[in-house]
Amino acid sequence: MESKSLPYEKHPKYLGYILDPEIFSNKHIDYVINKGRKRLDLLKYIAGRYWGADAGTLRLTYTSLIRPVLEYGSQIYFSASRTNLAKLPRVQSSAARIITGMRHSCPTDLVLFEADIMPLDLRRKLLLSNRSAIQHLSDWTNVGDKASLSLSVSILKNLKELSHQHEIYSQWIPSHIGLFGNDTADLLAKEGVTEDLMSRTLTFSEIFSKTKSLIQELWKTPPTHPWYNRQVAPGGALSIKANRVVQTTISRLASGHTRGLSFHLGQKIYENCTKCNLVLATPDHLLLCAGHLFQPLLVYDFLRTLGLMDLV
Repeated sequence: MESKSLPYEKHPKYLGYILDPEIFSNKHIDYVINKGRKRLDLLKYIAGRYWGADAGTLRLTYTSLIRPVLEYGSQIYFSASRTNLAKLPRVQSSAARIITGMRHSCPTDLVLFEADIMPLDLRRKLLLSNRSAIQHLSDWTNVGDKASLSLSVSILKNLKELSHQHEIYSQWIPSHIGLFGNDTADLLAKEGVTEDLMSRTLTFSEIFSKTKSLIQELWKTPPTHPWYNRQVAPGGALSIKANRVVQTTISRLASGHTRGLSFHLGQKIYENCTKCNLVLATPDHLLLCAGHLFQPLLVYDFLRTLGLMDLV
């Protein structure tokens, strides 16, 4: 180029994406992982176990500065091997544990649900479904729903012809108003509801809408775990408007993975309660011992007063 020889680069970077001749995307995935891990230090700098920013601020920091790095170029690397793709959720899992303050023994799906961070694989599915909608817009004449398309074109054509001689207004009219012809239209609409549905091929936009709804419903279902007690939407750690130590304490109690928990030969073992010294310090017992099983905002104050925080 311009009488100058260009050096050979096996893995060039173009628009922030590292290309590779094998199309494995391993170089780019390793690059975004290293970049994402460096930015994880930002979360560690602004929050600890008992101090720092609340879970909402930490989550906003992650979704603004770290997750976009992990997802950059996902339209290309989504076809990479499972081994390479499995490296990305580890960074997100580390961020979710910082956000919630939950222990490393806690399963990843519980941590993500508590932090209201959708898994990366589900987000990629949403992105691919969205691409289907874009394809539909670029080639709308070749959609599968020929019947609806021809009907819509026919209605628009008739309205245009009528508009040459009459003024046409589109207006919604309630069925109970006794206008001429409205009763007939209402009767025909009711008869149409009782008829069998016509079998037809779904359009790209309908497929995208249904896929998005299914993924959102799947994500909002609490993880199945014998120790996890939350039965609400994702983001339990964010729903408590309190300081950092209160949020992490409630999240650890909800997960069942507290400091007093250990594993031996596949069995969970809790330390004895430092107040009773007779009963195992399970999360349920700690709440009962504090006397506030149904008042989570007061749990931290009572656990601290009773000297039970070393078990959480």
